[in-house]
Amino acid sequence: MKAKIGDVIASMKAIDELAEMGFAAKLSYRIGKACRKALLEFKDYEDARLKSLKQYGTVDKDGNITCKKENVEKFREEMNSLMEEECELTGVEKIPLSMFDNEDVKIKPAVFGALFWLIDEKK
Repeated sequence: MKAKIGDVIASMKAIDELAEMGFAAKLSYRIGKACRKALLEFKDYEDARLKSLKQYGTVDKDGNITCKKENVEKFREEMNSLMEEECELTGVEKIPLSMFDNEDVKIKPAVFGALFWLIDEKK
């Protein structure tokens, strides 16, 4: 399945929250797989972000990176462009909303809202 990098990154907290809940085996497996793939994308995103930040910033003696004021806009543009890119989450399928029907857990609306790219509302 494909998703925008920004959508995956923005949903990391929601995925973690779902992964901590107790579901039936099939649903747990699908959530776990999505969680693992999302973590890989997050790592790749974070690597690219740090590389870009180093390019446009300075590193202090403690290893902290600060973007130079004259490069802030360039850095933001690069990050916005990266967030719009699609990533391939190999082996991950949309999870039908109906799979949550028989589960005895309460899921916050904000969690479902953040996972719009992963949940198939039509099934």
